[in-house]
Amino acid sequence: MVTAKAFRQAFAEQWQNDLADNEPSLLAARPNLTNRTDYMLKGTKRKPALLARVAHSLSLNMTTERFYLDAIFYKEEPDLLPDKPNNIYPARFEVLIEHENGRHPEEEMYKLLLWRAPLKVLIFYDRGVLQQEWLTEKLTKMFEIGKAVDKQWPEAATTKYLFLIGQTVWKREVPHWRYVYVQNGRWPKKLRKLKPV
Repeated sequence: MVTAKAFRQAFAEQWQNDLADNEPSLLAARPNLTNRTDYMLKGTKRKPALLARVAHSLSLNMTTERFYLDAIFYKEEPDLLPDKPNNIYPARFEVLIEHENGRHPEEEMYKLLLWRAPLKVLIFYDRGVLQQEWLTEKLTKMFEIGKAVDKQWPEAATTKYLFLIGQTVWKREVPHWRYVYVQNGRWPKKLRKLKPV
């Protein structure tokens, strides 16, 4: 099972490698949101997507844009529906990932709440000190949604949520990553502190 810490470390390592390579798509966080999504999920002819490299470093496979989820990490195993060629139907997903470029990460969070996996990751962006209230409001709202869903249909006690938040102050700035995670259904009442990735 992939831990939130292992995912966070693999993500940070791939990000740092790209910074060292002066990856130009890192600068496209605000001006061109399509580039940011492609960088995270699709990659280029020159380089696989950042999340594909994270999956590989964790010895997992990745599929994207399947079952209305942005990315799924899974272990290679026989499909439960083997008659469906080129499809992926494992008995278990290891990590579910939603990547949100826009202003509504809570919608992506809602999707994650309704699927089963031991680790669920939401990647989104804010504008740092210029939007601290926005970020606090969004995370508090997501925590409330988590509590409401858990009341109706509790998840496994071992399920963890990892929120990776790219902070930028200026439009062309490369994001600095911070995180917060929730485990065992212990949704906080409000955001306490973000830690640097």
